[in-house]
Amino acid sequence: MAGDVRWADLLCPDCTDQVLAEPFSWGLRWKHLTQQDNWDCFACKQLLDEAIDRHGGQLQVASTFAYLPPSVRREMVAAHEAGHAVLGLEFGYPLSHAAVGSSSNPNADGEVWWDFNRHVVSNDEYGAMTYAGALAQRRWLEAQGYQLDVADLVDLSKGASEDIVGLVNQLGGLPTGALDKATDLISTHWQRIQHLGGELARTGHMDADHVHRALRALDRPRATPAPAPAPARPARHPTPQPAPAPTNTTKGTASMGIEEIRGLIAEVEQRNNTVASQLVQAKTEIEQAAGLLQHYLGQSSDSDVHTAIGQQHQISDQLDQLAGQLTQISTGLTGYAGRL
Repeated sequence: MAGDVRWADLLCPDCTDQVLAEPFSWGLRWKHLTQQDNWDCFACKQLLDEAIDRHGGQLQVASTFAYLPPSVRREMVAAHEAGHAVLGLEFGYPLSHAAVGSSSNPNADGEVWWDFNRHVVSNDEYGAMTYAGALAQRRWLEAQGYQLDVADLVDLSKGASEDIVGLVNQLGGLPTGALDKATDLISTHWQRIQHLGGELARTGHMDADHVHRALRALDRPRATPAPAPAPARPARHPTPQPAPAPTNTTKGTASMGIEEIRGLIAEVEQRNNTVASQLVQAKTEIEQAAGLLQHYLGQSSDSDVHTAIGQQHQISDQLDQLAGQLTQISTGLTGYAGRL
């Protein structure tokens, strides 16, 4: 949602320095600021009052990273949620679902739900899973070529504030080893986070089975084709060869056994998933290019400019459809392999 000001506009220099130095320790401070019930910084309070006066008594603060094109922001949110999901699964947490958007909280950009019940968790692991969202979000933005300025880093801290408030409420404080653990595991599992984030951005909602299936497809080793035999030198008088023995197969081909067919399907799925991820990445690049054209040239009266912007969005939609078709193919082949 666009707004009159960004969160960085409402922070004094001292508080801005604090946010940049310790973005996650600001979770409770953000809660106070947004509820306007405990302004513990007079300088920030003055900035807020001045901003309200400038806008005639009504002030709308922009959503975090509201300047991003909608499809790019959706990918960013999906990367955030994928960070939570991948690290939680690494710790053995029982996943319920991951989503862009939230059915339970209209102010949330996305959510990951767990079925903990009696599941026992360590403070550092639970903290690392919580931190992972914002860490994955920042890494994703930087991987797309965004150079985050002060206002972006403040947005990043603000976007993590509900996660941090929930963490503090759950554990009574911020666990000391969680941030380092999260940083290390984000690097270790970055490919999985990217892959899951791309799938989540495309579908919008993934239940536990869908998440596990997507990650298994990424982790499945690629089949190594057997080397082709060296061509035999033709004999002057070819020797008759016996007919090959029949191969026992079920719903396959006459020349391949069941395990060979499953290996082939695994190879095709791996290739399809790789291409689908590349298509999602290409879609993001196209949307970013369209956003740049719109931002800098959108006021132009030249028809070629607006045609170019429209074509960029059209190509983006086509790439999204192609990625979806590849995923459908892989799903169908997985079902076939299971019936063999």
